[in-house]
Amino acid sequence: MAKRLATEYVKTHIRLTEAEMIKFVELFRDHDIHIHVRVFDNGNHEVVLEYGAEPEVTLNFEQQEGVYVFEGACSFYELAPANAMRKAISMFRGSAISRRHYGSYTMEYRYENGSIASITEIRPGGYERVVYRYRNRLAELQEVFERTDIEVSIAQVKEEINQILDLRRRMDRTRVKELDERLAVLSRRLFALEA
Repeated sequence: MAKRLATEYVKTHIRLTEAEMIKFVELFRDHDIHIHVRVFDNGNHEVVLEYGAEPEVTLNFEQQEGVYVFEGACSFYELAPANAMRKAISMFRGSAISRRHYGSYTMEYRYENGSIASITEIRPGGYERVVYRYRNRLAELQEVFERTDIEVSIAQVKEEINQILDLRRRMDRTRVKELDERLAVLSRRLFALEA
């Protein structure tokens, strides 16, 4: 297996309440990461992460309407802080674009509301391959269930059949064959729609 060189959180968005901020700090401490929190007069929090020889990482949380919001980027070269950040995004339902850099390729993870939305393999030369993309199958089925365009089509075909039958009754025998051919086409279409 390829060795991960770095994990880069290119675009990250996390919203924390006061209680969640405490859990956020505990999560990093549980991964043996030294964490220091500085609180400023305006209520903003500066969270500094230190792990081994890795350069310290500073996360600036801005206080907005009673919650703390981090929007920004950060990079980790060690596995422990990268995993802690991944867990934090999941636990606190954050959004992020994370790039795990390996020797000859990069894996890009897109998180939405704490869950992985997609995973893309990126290689030199512009090669990209989607490895995983989340599909909300329940929503797709609900959309199909709520669609009424088929019922509308069925009603239109039935109306057209009724009009042709009325016309057929009033026609002479020479034109009936054309109408019967059209009725055959419509009846096949109606059968397909109702199936």
